[in-house]
Amino acid sequence: MPPPEFRRGDASQKSDHRYAAAAKELARTVQHFAGIETGCRLLDLGSSSGRLLVGIRALGLDVGRYVGVDTDSAAIEWAQENLAGDEVEFVAVGVRNARYNPKGRAPEAPGFLPYADGEFDRVCINSVFTHMELDDVALHLIEVARLLERGGRIYCTAFVEDDVPAWAENPADYGSPWCGPLHCVRMQRQVFEGLVRTAGLEVDRTEHNAGNQSRYGLRKP
Repeated sequence: MPPPEFRRGDASQKSDHRYAAAAKELARTVQHFAGIETGCRLLDLGSSSGRLLVGIRALGLDVGRYVGVDTDSAAIEWAQENLAGDEVEFVAVGVRNARYNPKGRAPEAPGFLPYADGEFDRVCINSVFTHMELDDVALHLIEVARLLERGGRIYCTAFVEDDVPAWAENPADYGSPWCGPLHCVRMQRQVFEGLVRTAGLEVDRTEHNAGNQSRYGLRKP
């Protein structure tokens, strides 16, 4: 498991036991919403130091290829040195994000991730859209749709609610106390799902969690 400084999340993730439990729960959730099948090609967008991969291995699941991508170059370097191997790699990308990489370059879709059209059949985007401006959410959905083969599936999370503004950064009286840029991004559910459709994807299943991150299974028809 990665050292505590590379474990993204709340303070509970510093505990090895809780981190391992969270890793397995994430893998089970991705399995439920997107499927993890023998030989699948999985892109983990926002992988940090590889919590999903830790969970996949702990559960004995099998993937043909795993690629973890993140803006946190230090976490990616640790993961590449300690978790990478045959058909497993971690790649740092310099995309700008006001919270995690404010000095990075602005993403330009399509093509800001270094992979070919249809190169993957599974994508995980866990707790990533929750820290993005609305335009960046749209660009990343378009890019992921490009990278996904037809029939491919996505697991992602987002703070979404009905009857709220289209987009809000660190909304007051909503969940935990927020601090710093893009700590919590909440979107109107209809706006987020409209971006999904515009990218050429469809909502396959969803689990709305009021006041918390909602879970989505998306599909490329």
